Amino acid sequence: RALQEALREGEADPLDYLLEHLPPPLADEVAELSMSPLESFQRKLPPMLESELASVVREQARIHTLPKPDEHLFTQEALALRHATLERRLQELYFLQQEAQHNQNGHDVEHYAAQINATTRARQRIARALRALRQPEQARGNTKL
Repeated sequence: RALQEALREGEADPLDYLLEHLPPPLADEVAELSMSPLESFQRKLPPMLESELASVVREQARIHTLPKPDEHLFTQEALALRHATLERRLQELYFLQQEAQHNQNGHDVEHYAAQINATTRARQRIARALRALRQPEQARGNTKL
């Protein structure tokens, strides 16, 4: 009998086991303590206000619900940001190259030309990737017409 009781205790949820074996006044107190503050507050409300509380809780849940993450949109935004960064970098490189040409510094001119070339290729690749990502979106938009 003791072995069966020990096995039952090991399988049961500790709180459930405790509630089963406590005297009723203590079991009620433990149940009250294990409730969330909202549940405890709801129990003490008059019946007329219970529906009002439920309405407020639903509205709060609606307000604080985050939209489902959209991986496609995230990728588009990341690529668009990178594209803009590369655009700014190209403008800086063009300016530096012109300054080097003005100062007749051939080594720097070649260095900036190589950087401009690499940055332009990177920007073009990102632009192609962005177009590819937007094509399915445009196709979906055309089917809705």
